[in-house]
Amino acid sequence: MSRTTRKSAQSGGRSAIPTRVAIRTLAAATTACLALAGCSSADPGTANSAGATLTAAAGAGALPDPCSLLAPADIAAASGVTMAAGVINAQLSNDTQSICEWKPEGGFPFVQVIVVGGADQVKTQRATAASMMGAVTDVTVPGASGAYCVANGTILGMAVGGYFVQVSYMSTSAADVSAITSALAANAAAALS
Repeated sequence: MSRTTRKSAQSGGRSAIPTRVAIRTLAAATTACLALAGCSSADPGTANSAGATLTAAAGAGALPDPCSLLAPADIAAASGVTMAAGVINAQLSNDTQSICEWKPEGGFPFVQVIVVGGADQVKTQRATAASMMGAVTDVTVPGASGAYCVANGTILGMAVGGYFVQVSYMSTSAADVSAITSALAANAAAALS
């Protein structure tokens, strides 16, 4: 029996160490959760500049720029990983959601912040996360309400002001990253408040 087969058998058929493909799949599933809230086609012309405001319409107003909610220094302080400046994901951002991603030179771990108009979506997103990814844990984030973590703390959803905000810390480690994601979420909530 190969080492991979043995590990898979010992962990109930799942590899104990997530691969880059699994992490990318998780990131796609995370974004797909938000797609259930309703999406329109992405605006390929959306550009990023640190601290700029994204002017896409979101219900009663414009969405805040998710790249302005975290600085690379915030991410380094929480995770110990140096990241490049955040960049808007123009393929997945649209008039109902805005997504920013921070990556180190090697690509992993990476951070993603999604802002969606309508804080009331936290209940729907929580239910979707539970059905797609398993057990959901309540967490406390200063300045936020309805905060929860899923997938070993990799994904944290919360309501802040009039927005649903999702903060993700995608790592190749199987370790619980709740402390890192919670620290990042606290920074994002403070910046949005």
